[in-house]
Amino acid sequence: MAYNKALNSFCDADRLDRELTEHLSWVRKTLPEGGPLLATVALEHFTAIMAHELLNDPAFLEGAEPGYARLWLWHGLEECEHKAVAFDVFRATMTGPFREYRRMLVMYLTTLTFLRFIAKHCIALMRAQGLAKSPASWAKLLWNVFVSPGLMRRIVPAYLRYYSPAFHPNDLDDRAALTRTRKLIASWS
Repeated sequence: MAYNKALNSFCDADRLDRELTEHLSWVRKTLPEGGPLLATVALEHFTAIMAHELLNDPAFLEGAEPGYARLWLWHGLEECEHKAVAFDVFRATMTGPFREYRRMLVMYLTTLTFLRFIAKHCIALMRAQGLAKSPASWAKLLWNVFVSPGLMRRIVPAYLRYYSPAFHPNDLDDRAALTRTRKLIASWS
């Protein structure tokens, strides 16, 4: 609750939720057969590869408020633990010669929407902090996102593997990070 309150002090998190709901509604009506499931598979891949990086590099949470860092670590663990569930449902329920093509097409479309959401909310956060007109602040943000620690740069290889017909989320080995993070979480009690 405190995290949502802090987030809402910078941007309208409820609006983000509404926009995502509207996008998923559009997916249901517009995309190929299985669109909602395929959008879920795509979004789960995004969250899993970002969580993989988060759990494997403490630099991502350096300087974070300890309670928020714990929340993000727990959430990263949870994302990695279930990263293959929607994908396995897709493989078990969708058939046909264009199954993998539909999966890849929906990932492409979901990527466009996902990147638009990220950009839109980065702008909102920069405005809320009075930094939107500061080239130095934008440079610092871009450096952080793409260079060091560079989450977006670092997820590119795992993201691109999604476009292989042989792709499976479990090909990205999270076992060591999951074990380490579970032990850390257990130590919080």
